[in-house]
Amino acid sequence: AGERALSRSGQGASDVAHRELYSCFPSAVRIQQRELGFEPDTSTTVTGGMAFAGGPLNNFVLQAMAKMAQVLRDDPGALGMVNAVSGLMTKQGVTLWSTEPRADRFLFDDVSDLSAAAIEEVAVDDDVPSQARIAGYTVTYEADEPRSAILLCDREDGSRSLISLPDPDLALRLTREEGCGRDLRFTSP
Repeated sequence: AGERALSRSGQGASDVAHRELYSCFPSAVRIQQRELGFEPDTSTTVTGGMAFAGGPLNNFVLQAMAKMAQVLRDDPGALGMVNAVSGLMTKQGVTLWSTEPRADRFLFDDVSDLSAAAIEEVAVDDDVPSQARIAGYTVTYEADEPRSAILLCDREDGSRSLISLPDPDLALRLTREEGCGRDLRFTSP
């Protein structure tokens, strides 16, 4: 989405003077910086960023657009960018802003089909394998204590399994040690 927005506008990442990269989590900002070609030490926000982790079902991007309009009024001719990531970094929205109108005016592209074609789908198998490697995980809590681990595991056949383990010891260990890449062996209870 970012590549298309910049290429359609005839601009490059270095031409973007003001940015509001959706900031629900630090990883979202870093991913956008990397994918858009912005240097890690460049400014990523005109609003100051989200004050908490995530902004689901609110209007943060609309507020960012309003702030970008104010910023650009104070810097005529500059280029601004406001982005959205749609929860899981799967449905990006990239908008470019300027006080200078383009000859071809408003441009819009839907790159959903291109994005879908570029993403390899991996089958998810419901049964628990005998062996697997952790691809990703999260830990759930009860009060302040880790209680269970939800593991996305790569299987030997190339598919994946999503496995929920109500194991407080494992959950605690995964908060202290990196689990991704670790091999697991599952046994029947």
